[in-house]
Amino acid sequence: MKKTAVSEYGYINAKLRARISKILTDEFKNNLINSENIESAVQVLSSQGWDSAVEKWNSTGDIQNLEFELFKNHIENYRMVIKNTDGSLHNFINILSMKPEIENIKTVLRLWFGSRIKNRPIGYRSSYVFRERIYENIDWNLLINSIMYDDINAVFKNTVYGSVFSSQKVVDSNDGLFTIETNLDRLYYSSILKASNELK
Repeated sequence: MKKTAVSEYGYINAKLRARISKILTDEFKNNLINSENIESAVQVLSSQGWDSAVEKWNSTGDIQNLEFELFKNHIENYRMVIKNTDGSLHNFINILSMKPEIENIKTVLRLWFGSRIKNRPIGYRSSYVFRERIYENIDWNLLINSIMYDDINAVFKNTVYGSVFSSQKVVDSNDGLFTIETNLDRLYYSSILKASNELK
C-alpha cells in the first residue's frame, strides 16, 4: 500500500500520542512536582512505565544516572519518528534532533570549562555524557578529552556547528560559555526555520 502524507501523519501521530500520554498529562507533572523526595518522584516514573530509568535508580541510587536514562529515552523518541518518515518531513524531524545534541554539547563544554579554565575536578561526570550519534557524527570521546579550545574546534570543523566554534575563543571571553551557547541555539532555530520552508 502506497504511503501518503495523510497515512504517514496518522501513523506517526498515533505512535507519538501513545508516548506523550505517558508523560505530558497535568496529573503526571503535578505528581512529580509535588513529590516529597526523590524516592517519591521515582515512584511516579515507575507508575508511567519508565522502567529503565527506575531500574538505574534502584541499582545505583545515582540521580545523574537516572537523568541519563531519561535522556536516552528522549533520543529514542526522535529515532522512532525519524525511522518512520521520509522526504522533507524526515529532514525536518532530523533537524529537530539537533536540540538534544546541542544540550549534550553544552554539557561537555561546561565540563571542559570547569576543568580546564576553572580547575575544578569534574572528571567523574563525563560518564553521564551521551556518546552515540544523534544528529551529527561527533567524536564525543575526543571532545570530552579535549585539552585546548583548538581541540574542541577541530572536533566540530566538519560539522554543521563548525562556524560557531571557529568564530569563538572561550578562554578569551568575559562571559564564560554564554556567547557560544546562545550561538548554538541561534543555529538550531535558523536551521528549523529553513527546514520548515521545505515542508509540503
